Amino acid sequence: MIVLAELLGSTGRPVDASAFSAAALDRIDAAGAALLGYREFAAAQHVLALCGRGQESEAKAVLQAYSRVQPCSIVYLAGWSDVIDGHTALREGRNREARSRFLLALQALRGSDATHVTTLLTGLAAYACALAGDTAGAAALVDAFEGTPEQGSRAMIVGGRIFVTATAALLGDVPGATAELVSIAAEAEAAQMKQWAVTALRLSLLLGNTDSVGPLTDVLQDFQGACTTGLLDFAVAAGTKDADAMVAAATAGGAHGDVAFEYAGLSVALQLAGEQGSSRSARAIQRRLVTLGKRWEGPVPPALVSASAAETTSRLTPTERTIVALVNEGYSNREIADAKNVSVRTVEGHLYRIFAKLGVNRREDLRES
Repeated sequence: MIVLAELLGSTGRPVDASAFSAAALDRIDAAGAALLGYREFAAAQHVLALCGRGQESEAKAVLQAYSRVQPCSIVYLAGWSDVIDGHTALREGRNREARSRFLLALQALRGSDATHVTTLLTGLAAYACALAGDTAGAAALVDAFEGTPEQGSRAMIVGGRIFVTATAALLGDVPGATAELVSIAAEAEAAQMKQWAVTALRLSLLLGNTDSVGPLTDVLQDFQGACTTGLLDFAVAAGTKDADAMVAAATAGGAHGDVAFEYAGLSVALQLAGEQGSSRSARAIQRRLVTLGKRWEGPVPPALVSASAAETTSRLTPTERTIVALVNEGYSNREIADAKNVSVRTVEGHLYRIFAKLGVNRREDLRES
């Protein structure tokens, strides 16, 4: 049952996987001491299956139940709890917290890992470090992954490789890394590891590579799990260049807690709306991105910035150029309003239009421009 749970999870059926891992735990509990040695492995597999369904709270309940039935190291228990919290934080755009959680989990589980999840955790921690702006930490973890003999199941190794490749894309160390994610996805799908194919294509899309849209549409057919809510609809809409449908799909993903997907999806939709000359839609999307940007921790991936300031600064009005200069000097919206003798709301309106013209989403990105 445990092996079937891992197999079903890898093939994109986390709902069925969690049913088998739950049944395995029930069987172990009923058998008593005879099967107790399998409980740690079964509990870990069940946690992974529930995370694959986007059910992190249920995964935590499994950990709590396991600790009551079979006393275990507080470090081990905290390590798995950090895995769950890191997974949640990453989806919600809380990248600094995700970094901390995955680093703690890696340290806690390295010496007592029943599922060899540390192979995957090394990649996850590297990716979270890069998203949080810790480039040195990310690079060190990539080196650690590449210099460590492959351990654990093939699924854990492929998962780690996916996140290390995404990290390289964020760091800019490997040209074409987002395209490599599409290639890894094809390999994973051929090996019946549909879950990892979706993960690789999703990360490629989150990093701005729209070439992943077609393969993602194909692989998501009949894929289970709330964590992919809106993703198939988004891929289909992107394939038909329907910006409004892309916004709706990204919003649906955000409503299910996937802020990372919502932010990236809206950024791609903004680029398309700009290309199609739909200024009203672009402004509406930009306002949403500004709001989401307040929740995003760490630098925004460069691929999600649709245009450079050098190409578009000439489109700014004299007033907008003045506001950009004041922002770059560190003025707040209130201070700019006082200096210009206008309302804060007027300043915010100017900034929305500036952001749309420059293809950026936050004040921090504007300063970098």
